[in-house]
Amino acid sequence: MISFYQLITITYIITAVALIYFFIQLDKIRSNYTSYVFSLLVIIIIAGLIELSISIKFWTFATITYPVYLTILYLIYPIFFLYAKRLVFTRKELSNEKSYLHYIIPLAALIATSVFYYPLSNESQIDFIAWNPTNETENSSTDSFLFLLIVVYYAQFFFYLANFVILLKSSKNNMSDRIIDKNIALQWLRVFILTFFLFESIVFLFFFFFPKDVYEIVAQTSSLVIIVFLGLFRINQSTIEIQTRLRKAKVMINDVGHESPKYIIDEDEKKEILKLITDVLTEKKFFIDPNLKVEQFAKKIHVSPKKLSIVINELTGNNFSNFLNEYRIQEAKLLLETVKDNSSIEEIFLKTGFNSRSTFNRVFKQATGLTPNEYKLKLNK
Repeated sequence: MISFYQLITITYIITAVALIYFFIQLDKIRSNYTSYVFSLLVIIIIAGLIELSISIKFWTFATITYPVYLTILYLIYPIFFLYAKRLVFTRKELSNEKSYLHYIIPLAALIATSVFYYPLSNESQIDFIAWNPTNETENSSTDSFLFLLIVVYYAQFFFYLANFVILLKSSKNNMSDRIIDKNIALQWLRVFILTFFLFESIVFLFFFFFPKDVYEIVAQTSSLVIIVFLGLFRINQSTIEIQTRLRKAKVMINDVGHESPKYIIDEDEKKEILKLITDVLTEKKFFIDPNLKVEQFAKKIHVSPKKLSIVINELTGNNFSNFLNEYRIQEAKLLLETVKDNSSIEEIFLKTGFNSRSTFNRVFKQATGLTPNEYKLKLNK
């Protein structure tokens, strides 16, 4: 009979696998820094499999891999911190960063645990895995070593919690409210700090003061919440990246005395911003809404309509309407490759964001030199 703990563990493993599959589809668009997300999800899956093997007493696998499991616990915060940092700051700002330093403690934990753990007998290894501070044990060396691991783990946690607070302040100082109306990066960093502080507080409380079976259920439920949080964070990655680049824009005020701002962005940043806006439109296909206005799109990515219009005009040479139509025509071309009859062609304009068939025909012919029917006939030749 499967236990509630095992059910939650299986659920969070399946959730992590599903997110990996979903993000692989998203990452056909090639967003930046997704290796960090995939790394987090993979190590979470590995941890879940080890926890599941322990719960069903599959000791052959559990005893061999347990030091890896402990190391994974030390890896989560460094990887997430490096990921968040790269979304908040540009490559140029991170050029002098020594990211390898963040892996020293996890590596030291792996080496120390392996040296202490693997020489133990199989029975002692199982006792090591099943250790709980609420149970009395006769092995003082195991108690001391595991307490040391716990102390180092929470020292690392508070170190990264402090660094996230510093990152939050740095991000806030670097972001200009005149460029960005609603800072998504700051919102997510605040949520992260609160979420993980509550997570660690709950896990610590239940680990030391409640029976092991209660602690395990609470810990796994909390882990499932963290996986969902990571998924939501990744989904908002494109918006955060856009805002990170947009904050580099400089506001210039003319000498007349009244505000007439111009936003100057260097060529490299223009290319990056164009890629990011393209990623958002391709991922979420906002353009299929025929009533989408610049104000609505700007609200979706939390940039003011005026600034968004300026960026699109400078980067593409188009106004917002023509900019969207390019995506609509590309989508229409893809659909025309799959339709089999004229009745299906009639419906394509409804699926690509055009208000009428006549507008669809006109814009399509302007873009391709052919009507949709002519384009379809050309494909079939």
